[in-house]
Amino acid sequence: KAGARGTMSSYTVGINPLYGQPLPSLASADAQGLITPERMREVVMKTATAAAAMNAVLDYAGGVELKLRNKDASQPVPKKQLKTVMKLMQNPNPTQTNRQFKLALMRDIFTFGFGAIEIEFDEDTGTEPVNLWVMDAARLRVDYDEHGNIRGYDMLDAHGNPVLRNRSTTDNMYDFPVTGQGMGVDAAMPGHIAGEHGWQPEEVIFFNLNPMSNSVYPSSRIVQLFTNAVIEDLMMHFIATRFTDSNVPFGIMDLGEVTEPELRIAIENWNAQAQEQHRILLTGSKGGAKWIPFGYHLKELEATGLLAEVRGKIMAILGVTMNELGESQDVNKSNGYNL
Repeated sequence: KAGARGTMSSYTVGINPLYGQPLPSLASADAQGLITPERMREVVMKTATAAAAMNAVLDYAGGVELKLRNKDASQPVPKKQLKTVMKLMQNPNPTQTNRQFKLALMRDIFTFGFGAIEIEFDEDTGTEPVNLWVMDAARLRVDYDEHGNIRGYDMLDAHGNPVLRNRSTTDNMYDFPVTGQGMGVDAAMPGHIAGEHGWQPEEVIFFNLNPMSNSVYPSSRIVQLFTNAVIEDLMMHFIATRFTDSNVPFGIMDLGEVTEPELRIAIENWNAQAQEQHRILLTGSKGGAKWIPFGYHLKELEATGLLAEVRGKIMAILGVTMNELGESQDVNKSNGYNL
């Protein structure tokens, strides 16, 4: 069976299982993790087009009512399970409403391509789910073998260390009980029983939006968007700083065959008259003066065209059209539904 399934090319050998398998983007292009998922998400979500597309999707999807059905569509849903699950969906945890819970989960799925929910069980039996919590996908790591069998889930804390079970809050140290799940002592972390993940597979619901055959992780939206988001931010910065009301273009004024006395008079006149913005002063030299700019004009750079193309690529990656963002001027015979 294992041989028939083959192996995953994204599987990395020698990784501490407590840290889980690295994301495909970190394992290949950025092994040092210099551009972290948190940083990429920040850059992408601060880009106007990506943020507008995300808001449009979340505004629509957040209001969609979710209902339950049996795995076998021909059979009714068991009443006890229906009551339990509907209660959790309506009140997932003490701090979030149903809509807030869904929006937090869908935001991770929208940006990273995957999301996860932690199932909190009751303390008495340990089998009855009582709360659902959205796990931050940027810090979530999945530990799986080379065949894709999930062995556990882990989260990285603010210091980059895995969040483990039975963490002591008094001395900030980790206590590791010897349980049946142990598979020997982990040499990387003395005292740790290898295999003791922060969450076991049955304690997490993993959502996969864009699955791939080479990894348990899906293709990340922010990885696909990152380059275009940076280009859009740079183009907006370029346009904003180059063409402002108080901006003076860089260049050289060639005064032609001007004499030294004429130059002095021109400087005096310039200092005396240049009190207003965008005022053009001429020297009146016989040789004629000309302005030699250091840069190109906006039209020559085609900055607006490039910006529109980058925005179009961002919307194509996210699957959102201009009309869905609220832009209806291009819609012919638009009705209320389209608006």
